[in-house]
Amino acid sequence: MTIKKLELVAAAITLVTFTLALIVLPAISIFYVAGLGTLAMLYAIGATNIFGTLNKPAEDAVAELKEAGSAGRIIPFFHLLFAMPCVGLLFKLQTWPNADSFLYLAIGILLAATLWVVSNYIKTGYFNPSLVKRIAIYAGCCLILLSLPAYGILDIKYRNHPAYLNALKYSIEHPGQRAAQDKLNQERQKMDDGK
Repeated sequence: MTIKKLELVAAAITLVTFTLALIVLPAISIFYVAGLGTLAMLYAIGATNIFGTLNKPAEDAVAELKEAGSAGRIIPFFHLLFAMPCVGLLFKLQTWPNADSFLYLAIGILLAATLWVVSNYIKTGYFNPSLVKRIAIYAGCCLILLSLPAYGILDIKYRNHPAYLNALKYSIEHPGQRAAQDKLNQERQKMDDGK
């Protein structure tokens, strides 16, 4: 399996399990967490195999190697930054503290990537469609999550378990408070038992 296919599989698992967790089965959240983590890892270690380069592909491999130059050396670092939107989305979906900061950073990185693609297009007349698609998808996801209310996803995910939802919100608002954590554990146990 190529890295590009692995990216598609991880993205599909993330999307399907997130949808299922919202609609019917909140307990499968671990699968979309694993999917986003896998995507972040793929972008961090294998991004040039997914995106290629900013430059137009050469007619043959020899010409491509000659043209790599300084731009070829910086491209892997550029693509490494695509891991940040995955991390930001993961933190926001898991309602971690300061998750919005990561999403704003991801938006900034995606804006820088957009400016780089536009600048390259102005200079060479070529843009990498694979890169542009991913910028659009991740920017859209980040903007959607930033536009939601603070507990919007939790409200949907645990709508059938209001006692657990209230305990979860309280424990998020009062981190480190032992009573809040105990109450959350009690409500989780009730929810797991189907009460």
